[in-house]
Amino acid sequence: MPKPAMWQSIYQQLNQSIAEGAFAVGERLPTEAALAQRFGANRHTVRRALTALQEEGVVFSRRGAGTFVAERSTVYRLGKRTRLRQGIGRLSEQVGLTILYSETRPAKPKEAQKLALEEDALVHLIEGVRDLEGQPIGMFQHCYPAERMPNLPEVMKQSASVTEALTAVGIVDYERAETIIGADIADATKASLLACQVGGALLRTRSVDVDNNGKPIAYGQAWFVGNRLELEVSGL
Repeated sequence: MPKPAMWQSIYQQLNQSIAEGAFAVGERLPTEAALAQRFGANRHTVRRALTALQEEGVVFSRRGAGTFVAERSTVYRLGKRTRLRQGIGRLSEQVGLTILYSETRPAKPKEAQKLALEEDALVHLIEGVRDLEGQPIGMFQHCYPAERMPNLPEVMKQSASVTEALTAVGIVDYERAETIIGADIADATKASLLACQVGGALLRTRSVDVDNNGKPIAYGQAWFVGNRLELEVSGL
């Protein structure tokens, strides 16, 4: 059997050490320089091993901070009452929300159709990132009817979750009417926001949420890092 390449050997040893608990979830690994000295390799070789670990979701990197041990893949349960905080169970309190961008503009034809609006109706476009225990797991781009919830962008920026923001503007309950699941690859922008590799696998959902009367209140799409989140579909 051929001897593994140096980077593969480093990858295997680090992976085993993490699996055995030598490094806890969230703990920072030694620097590339320290690992290079430890394994008798150059930093390029160490970086390749760390990249392989990151692509498998074992570790993640933060620019300027280092490489950290990641939580293993988390299951997100999709159902009629889909809520990210509820859907991931015991880790719900560790979910964070950061709003990146918002604008109010005329609805595009597809948005107007999905939201049952006139084509010239205004919508709020809101983009954000969700993280779990400080690690990005997904980003979203959703549209909401502006006439029904005029101050939603401002409320969303001050809320801990989308559901909390919707409740604050009068949408006390809603459910998922449609979910389409597909795949995508991370471009440079998504890779930067999600702390994953350019070209890495992403899960993509397109969805419509409706209120208790069946009236659409949200339409958009979301991207999740494929090796950090598994989607479980039930009750749809």
